[in-house]
Amino acid sequence: MGCIDLFDFDARNRKAAIGMYIAPDARGKGVGKQAVQLLEDYAFGFLHLRMIYAIISVHNTACSHIYEQMGYTPSSVLKDWTLEGDAILWQKCSSGV
Repeated sequence: MGCIDLFDFDARNRKAAIGMYIAPDARGKGVGKQAVQLLEDYAFGFLHLRMIYAIISVHNTACSHIYEQMGYTPSSVLKDWTLEGDAILWQKCSSGV
């Protein structure tokens, strides 16, 4: 169906980035939202991170929609960040902060 992970882990500042890929035949079925929710539970509940974030191409509106629905805040546009152009930095802080 796909994969999701945490990377760019910063233990001192208690934050990490999310990377996600959903296979084309699994898209549009809620798999992405479920994966993000499970990873959030792990990141905030077990790892005690205070923030997680994702960097998404401006052209990937489906993925941006997932993060928007999950309560992430678009905090900045990263100019010419990918080969396709600009990207959006989405972030979410734990409720304990």
